[in-house]
Amino acid sequence: MKKALLIALTLVTTTAFAGPGMGHGPKMKFDPEQRMDRMAETLDLTDAQRTEIESIFEQQHEKMKTLHDETRERVDAVLTAEQRDKAQALQEQRKEKMKERMERMQQRLERKNAE
Repeated sequence: MKKALLIALTLVTTTAFAGPGMGHGPKMKFDPEQRMDRMAETLDLTDAQRTEIESIFEQQHEKMKTLHDETRERVDAVLTAEQRDKAQALQEQRKEKMKERMERMQQRLERKNAE
């Protein structure tokens, strides 16, 4: 039972934090517009190409969100009510810690830029 809970929590954690921007440091902050600008400049994209590629990225984002939601639902279906509550509490703790880290990072960047 503990092994199943550990696997489920790992899956929930992985899917909760999977997505664009994760794993990037402060100098590599994820910004879709910036990514698109860089790609357009590097590849010398036409306006039509840029529009089409932006559409592709938006579609991919929606598919990933749908997959994430489906995965969460499937995991929740396996867990007991108590386990779901515990997983939710852990996820909220991780979100809060992430928020705090992002705030500290932002403050460091602001201090650095002020220098």
